[in-house]
Amino acid sequence: MPRLLREHSPLIEEFFATSRLALPVVFTNIGLVAMGLIDTLIVGQVGPASLAGVGAGSGVFFTIGIVGMGILGSLDTFVSQAFGAKEERVCDNLLIQGIWLALLLGLLLLPVIWVVGRFYGLTGATTDIVLAASPYIQTVSWSLPVFLLFIALQKYWQALGVVMPATYIVFVANVVNFFGATALARGLWGAPAMGAKGVAVATVGTRVFMAIALVGYTCWRLRRRQQKEAGRRLLWGQFRFSWRVQRQLLRLGLPAGAQSGAEVLAFTLTTILATRLGAGAAAAHHIVLTIASTTFMMPLGIGNAGAVRVGNLVGAGAHRAATRAGWMAIGLGVLVMTMSAVVLCAFPTFLFGLFTNDAVVLVQGQKIMIFAALFQIFDGTQVTSTFALRGLGDTRSAMIANIIGHYPIGLLLGFSLCFLQDRGLPGLWAGLTFGLITVATLTVLSWRQKARALVLTAERSLT
Repeated sequence: MPRLLREHSPLIEEFFATSRLALPVVFTNIGLVAMGLIDTLIVGQVGPASLAGVGAGSGVFFTIGIVGMGILGSLDTFVSQAFGAKEERVCDNLLIQGIWLALLLGLLLLPVIWVVGRFYGLTGATTDIVLAASPYIQTVSWSLPVFLLFIALQKYWQALGVVMPATYIVFVANVVNFFGATALARGLWGAPAMGAKGVAVATVGTRVFMAIALVGYTCWRLRRRQQKEAGRRLLWGQFRFSWRVQRQLLRLGLPAGAQSGAEVLAFTLTTILATRLGAGAAAAHHIVLTIASTTFMMPLGIGNAGAVRVGNLVGAGAHRAATRAGWMAIGLGVLVMTMSAVVLCAFPTFLFGLFTNDAVVLVQGQKIMIFAALFQIFDGTQVTSTFALRGLGDTRSAMIANIIGHYPIGLLLGFSLCFLQDRGLPGLWAGLTFGLITVATLTVLSWRQKARALVLTAERSLT
C-alpha cells in the first residue's frame, strides 16, 4: 500500500463507515419530510390560501413536535455509547424508557398544538389562510404521540447500526400518504372532498401505520434474539417506568429539545410574519422553506450518523477515532449542501414549477431562492456539528448557539429589513441566513474545543 494511502486509511475507513450509516438515514429523513412535501404538492393545486394554510399548519406541528424529537435525541448519545461499550442490557432498558418518554411527551405536547390551532387567527394571518390552517392543525395534532413513538424506535435501532427497516417503512408510508391525501383533498375514488383537512387526515393515518410497522419489527427482532439467548428475560416482561433513567435522558434531552425548538420556532415565527405579507408571499415562503427543509434532510441524516459514530467510539474508548468521525460528518455535511446550493441557484424556475403556476407566487419565490441557496452550506455545517457534539453528550452548546444566532440576530434583522425598511420577503430571508451563519460558526467552534479536550484526555490516559 502506498505510504500516502496508508497514512490516510483511517480517514478513508471513516468515510465509508459514516456513509454506509448515513445514506439510509438520509432517505428515512427525506421520507419523513416528504409527507409534508406531498401534502404541499397536492394542496398547491387547490389555491395559494390552502397552500399557505397547510404550510403554516405544518410549521406549527413541527415546531412543537421537534421539541419532543430533540428530547428523544438523548437516545442518540446513551444508546450509541452503551452499544459501543457492549452493554446490551443498558441498551434494552434505554429502549423501554425511550418508548415511555415518547408517549408521555406526545400526550403532554398534544394540548399545546390544540391551543395554537384554536387561536391561530391571533397571529395576524389573513382570514383565508386561517380557514385552511386551523382545521389542518387540529386534525394533524392527533398524530404526535405515534410520530414520537416512531422516532424513539428509529433512534434506538439507528444507534445499533440497524437503519434499513425504518427506511422501508417510511417509503411505503409515503405511497400510502400520496393516495390517501389525493383522495381526501380532491374527493377522488368516492372519498369526500375535504381540502386541507383531508390532507391532514391522510397524514394522521399514515403516521399511525408507520408506528405500528416499526413496533411490529421491534417485537419480531427481540423475539428472535430471545430465542437465541435461552434463559434471558427480555424487555416486555420488564416494561417498567424508571425515574432514574428518565432523569438521565431528560438531563441531556431537555437542552437538545430546547435547541431544536428554538431553531424551528425561528422559522415558524418567520412563517407567521410572512402571512402578514399576503397569500402570495406566504405561499412562496412555504414553498422555498419546503425545498430547503427537504435538502436539509441530507446533512441531518449525516449528522445522525455522526452522532452514532462518535457515541459508539466514545463508548469503546477510541477517543481519537471519535474526533475523526465528528469532523468527517461535518465535512460531508458541507459537501452535500454545497452541491444543493448549486442546484437551487441553477434551477429556481423548475423547482417552483413543481408546486404552483401562480404568477405572484413565482415572482415572490424567485426573489428569496438565492437566500435559501446561500444558507444551505451553513445549515449543513450547524446540524452536523450539533450532532457531533451530541455524540459526546454535549447538548447545551448547540442550544446556546441557536438562541444567540436565530433571535437577537436572525429574527431581529429579518423583521427590521422586512417591515421597517420595506424589503418584504427577501428581508425576512436575509435575517434567517445571517442567523444560520452565526449558529454554524458557534457550533463548529464548540465542537473544535470539545474534540481537542477529548484527544488530550486520551493522550493523558496513555501516559
